[in-house]
Amino acid sequence: MTANPRPQTHQIPETPAAEPDFQALVGPFGWRRLHPDVRRRFSQSHQGQTTTYSGRMLVARNWAGLVFALCAKMIGGPLPVMESDDAAAMVCVRGDGAGGVVWERWLALHPDDPPLRVASTKRLGGDGQLLECVEGGLGMVLRVFEQDHGLIFESQHYFLTWRGRSYRLPHWLTPGQCRVTHHHVSPGRFRFSLTIRHGLFGLTFLQSGIFSDPEG
Repeated sequence: MTANPRPQTHQIPETPAAEPDFQALVGPFGWRRLHPDVRRRFSQSHQGQTTTYSGRMLVARNWAGLVFALCAKMIGGPLPVMESDDAAAMVCVRGDGAGGVVWERWLALHPDDPPLRVASTKRLGGDGQLLECVEGGLGMVLRVFEQDHGLIFESQHYFLTWRGRSYRLPHWLTPGQCRVTHHHVSPGRFRFSLTIRHGLFGLTFLQSGIFSDPEG
C-alpha cells in the first residue's frame, strides 16, 4: 500500500434526500434477526428530535492509542486521551437537518474534569456507501451487517476531507479498524461496544457499556 493518500471516488452530497436506511444496508435477512428493540432504534427518524440514552462505560486504550488520541486533538479530538473503568455516559442522537444522523456522546472520565464530548455523523455518500464523519474532516467508510443478533458497524477504510476533496488514508496512519456493536441486553437496555484494532499496535481503543432507553 502506498504511503501517499489518494483521492476517493465517493462524494459527500451537499443535501442528501433522507437519513441512512439501516434496514436496506443490513438486508432483509439480517434485519429480521435483530431484536425488535434494536430495529426500532435504527428505524426511527431523528430529524427534528433528539433521543437520549444514558449508561456507564469502560473506556480504555493502549500506548499507541494515547499517541493517536493526542494527534487527533489537532482535528477536534474525536478519541479520548483519558481512561475510566466506570464512566458515566450519555448519548444524544439527533438529525443534522441535511440527511445525516448525529451521535453525540458525553463521557465523564474524571470527576474533576468537564465531560468529554465525542460527536460523529452517519450519512450516505453519493455512491450509497455509509459514511461516518467527525469534526475536522476525518471519516470512515462503514460496512453494516448483523452478527449474532447484534448490529455491527465495521470500518473499511478512513479518509480525510480537505478543501472539498476526500483522500483515503493508509492503514498505518490510522488508529486501526473500528468495529462498533449494538446488542440487546434486556427490555429497554442494550450494550454498546467499540474496538479499534491496528495491524501493528494491536487493540488501540476499547469502549463498552450498557445503556438504557429514555423513560416514557
